[in-house]
Amino acid sequence: MDREPKNGIAKQLTKLAKFHADGVLSDKEFEDLKLALINSDDRMVHPVPHEEALRPPAKAERHQMAGGIVGIVAGTFATIASLVTLSIGGLGGIATEEYLRQGGMLVDNSYNALFTAAVDIGAGFFLVSLLTIILGAIAITEQRSIAAKLLVLTSGTGLLLSNVIVAPFMALSLIGGIIALVRSKNSSTN
Repeated sequence: MDREPKNGIAKQLTKLAKFHADGVLSDKEFEDLKLALINSDDRMVHPVPHEEALRPPAKAERHQMAGGIVGIVAGTFATIASLVTLSIGGLGGIATEEYLRQGGMLVDNSYNALFTAAVDIGAGFFLVSLLTIILGAIAITEQRSIAAKLLVLTSGTGLLLSNVIVAPFMALSLIGGIIALVRSKNSSTN
């Protein structure tokens, strides 16, 4: 069994000190690992914990994270915008219907059907916005491209069907989905 020379242990101690200085290891963890390394009977070099966690993410992983985060943020703002739109439309619809009824201009329930359709469409915007948030979160961690593809599909559909207030956020979410999709394409070729 080969034994590691002292300078190997020195290298490991240097790595431990760097991890401690960077805040990866607490004081207690640093002292425990240092003593374990110095007092090891076999003087073998032990792997330093957290080394893999300190590896900076690859470019493709950064794209995936950025696309997912953009999807989440855009979906959140789209959700807020759809709620505002739904509230304004709902209150405006109720006030307009009451005004038309009092003026005798509303004789049938045709306006009520239009109002109900508008509320249903607003609720659809809300659900698409929530789905965008969920898919953005999945796209951050998903290694396959299905979440990114669904994010692009959902955002594109939301962009085509949404109103002026929600549309910019759906466009931003679409961009996030494309960024995440680029990541998944890059990772599948690596």
